[in-house]
Amino acid sequence: MGLKAYPALIASTHEIDVDVPSPAQFDHVISVVAQGDHFIWLDTTPEVAPFAYLSSGLRDKQALVMAEDKLPTLIMTPADPPLKPSQVFRIDAKLSDTGTLQGKIARSVQGDDNEVALGLHFDACHCPNGRI
Repeated sequence: MGLKAYPALIASTHEIDVDVPSPAQFDHVISVVAQGDHFIWLDTTPEVAPFAYLSSGLRDKQALVMAEDKLPTLIMTPADPPLKPSQVFRIDAKLSDTGTLQGKIARSVQGDDNEVALGLHFDACHCPNGRI
């Protein structure tokens, strides 16, 4: 496809101190792909994350991008997720004459860390189609 991804060092738990240049300030590596005048940020660590999704701990932080044709440069990661966060909770139930509730519950989340956490959970339990 002709795309080039470059490593970007980032601190996931704290802000870096630009006055103290040291690789020890960084604890994570993500990737960045230049697309014209903007960047696509990618974190492949959470295998079930949506495309271009950065967890909240990696958003709005300085990352040291190391492109092959430029000097390493500190660039801010996006402050917002690529998808607008949303949550939908649906219950289809029926209450019997004896007071027993029977039904199905469905919950979907998008665009926040809960979506990734749920995906990781279901991926780890090897549930078919991510369903219990």
